Amino acid sequence: MKNVLIFIFLLLTWLLHYGCASQPSYNGIPYPSRYQLELVINGKSITGSGVVQKASKYLITIKSNVDIDRFQVATCQRENTIDQAYTPGWLSKNIFQYTIWPTNVENEASACPLRIFSYNDTVPNNNLFAYVDFYDEKTKLNGAISCNGWMMGTIGGVSVCHAPIGSVQRITFQAPVNYNKTTTTCKIDTQDDKVFNFYPLKDQCFLQFRERSTGFNHRLTVLGY
Repeated sequence: MKNVLIFIFLLLTWLLHYGCASQPSYNGIPYPSRYQLELVINGKSITGSGVVQKASKYLITIKSNVDIDRFQVATCQRENTIDQAYTPGWLSKNIFQYTIWPTNVENEASACPLRIFSYNDTVPNNNLFAYVDFYDEKTKLNGAISCNGWMMGTIGGVSVCHAPIGSVQRITFQAPVNYNKTTTTCKIDTQDDKVFNFYPLKDQCFLQFRERSTGFNHRLTVLGY
């Protein structure tokens, strides 16, 4: 009986350490989580997802509600796992800083978002997620987006919506636009080519809108969880 109890204890310990840290993934990158990291990137605050200006360097402060044992940074060119992060000053293990110097490939790509995942090996279901896209000169069409209960108002040519799978979200333009689904994991409809309802699915969805009169573009990324 004693040996059985010892075996059960060791099994539970292994599951807590390894089982809770895993997430399903696509292309080696975990699916977006409903749990969101808080970021400050070059002075701009983001919770979970957002868009920032391109820069030659990104100083990122990352905050989690639980301790972070390791984190993963991924773009269109890199995928790095960091087991030990620099923690500024006397801050705890749930706040740390990380600096990225983007390559020419990352800067010149039409879309090269930054994805950050943090992992906690002991607290179940507390792997956190953040997704950051970047403004660029080719996306100038403004749109008004309503996402996950938040009306974001008029925004620039790049937007991100992180919302539950199967929910109804909306983006609105002032003039008729054409749209293109660059992935098959998109569900969208419209009645007038100005107001579009879209429905987050399990995978990422990339939508490109082009205003008919000006040719200006808007890029929308939809992240379902």
